[in-house]
Amino acid sequence: MKRTLLSILLAVTVQLTFACTCSQFHSFCSTTFNQENDLIISGKIVYLDTLSIKISVIEIFKGQETNNTITIWNGTEFDCNNIFPMKANELGNVNDTIIVILPRITNENLENSWDVVGDYRRPIPLCFSPSLHVIGDSIIGMINNSGLSYPYWSFKKMLYNDFSQLWSNGQIDCTGLVSVHEELMKPQIDFVIFNQQIRISSNSNEEFNVQIIDIMGSHQNLGNYRGSISIPFGNRKPGVYIISINNSKSSVRKKITIN
Repeated sequence: MKRTLLSILLAVTVQLTFACTCSQFHSFCSTTFNQENDLIISGKIVYLDTLSIKISVIEIFKGQETNNTITIWNGTEFDCNNIFPMKANELGNVNDTIIVILPRITNENLENSWDVVGDYRRPIPLCFSPSLHVIGDSIIGMINNSGLSYPYWSFKKMLYNDFSQLWSNGQIDCTGLVSVHEELMKPQIDFVIFNQQIRISSNSNEEFNVQIIDIMGSHQNLGNYRGSISIPFGNRKPGVYIISINNSKSSVRKKITIN
């Protein structure tokens, strides 16, 4: 009996460990094939709160939706060695335009008290890239695989009209995306907050500086780095902080909350 229980616990531990490990970080393109039944739209964020965001639909690339404005609710937080938040408002800010892959909430997949059948849930970002940002006439994000795993991805940029035309012609696939008006994204730095670490990816060899700023405006210099690195921050007091990363060509800032 004890041996059986030990075997079950070991199997669960191994399963959870692998569930939190990305052997490959999927681009937006490959994510569309992993989430083939989901709605894919472009839209402008018109409202957000702690539980949801609302998006004014600009274009439907895949699926069906008759409403001009749709609601995306928070997903379910999960324990991936530490709590992995699933806030819908992490998809962007009010007035941001995004392209996003959205799982619809149904009676069969209710997860939370705030779920509304017929609305949508924030897509899981772990190991996947389910959203892109539209800036001006271009789309920026991990559009297609760079051939490398996280954190060594390459950010891409292509014209929105080219992206839209591929979809309307039914030609959307990774090969097509690679060949259309592709160039390195500027700024060339991005980062995610995961497992009490700041994981920074830079596609240049230029040195960059990392600082953390508290709500009182106090700056703490975390050092200068190159390439892709992980910086732990879990020993800080609970509160809201700003992570600031700068080099000579770009500056990236994000708000984080430490519970």
